[in-house]
Amino acid sequence: TASDVLGVDHPVPVEDERLGTFPSNGSVAVDANMASTLSTWAGEVAAVAAPDIASTCETSEACVAQLTGEVGPLLYRRPLADEEALPLEGLFATIEGTHDRETAVRSVLEVMLQSPYFLYQVEHAAGPDEWSQLARLTYALWNAGPDAALKLGWTSSATRPAPRPWSRTY
Repeated sequence: TASDVLGVDHPVPVEDERLGTFPSNGSVAVDANMASTLSTWAGEVAAVAAPDIASTCETSEACVAQLTGEVGPLLYRRPLADEEALPLEGLFATIEGTHDRETAVRSVLEVMLQSPYFLYQVEHAAGPDEWSQLARLTYALWNAGPDAALKLGWTSSATRPAPRPWSRTY
């Protein structure tokens, strides 16, 4: 959630439906009113979080790296692909060229907070990848997304358990 990642206690103003045991917003239709509500919410959250993030960056490059390498993966519950990070980097550069760094951080946060990859648990037809599995597990156990330390441990082959001999398929 935004409060877990950004430290801003301002819940998404959209109720999740219950499908079975778990809440799911996958069947919610997004109309103009909901889009406007989410845009306003994202702006409010980003306005509160941006000053803290911008104040910790010594350079523009450090801010972009923090947004796309640390904040983005926590919001999207997976690493950002290059085709996702590059437009965010471009947006940051464009906004910072005409405004200040804090405004650029706020703009990138607003985009991330309105992304379907933040708002929904997107799963692909091929089945869940390892990041989706990790997100499912942490939400089932703690009702929160995976933190940076857990993601680091999940991706480290040194910490991944060895395959069990009895789990082989014959």
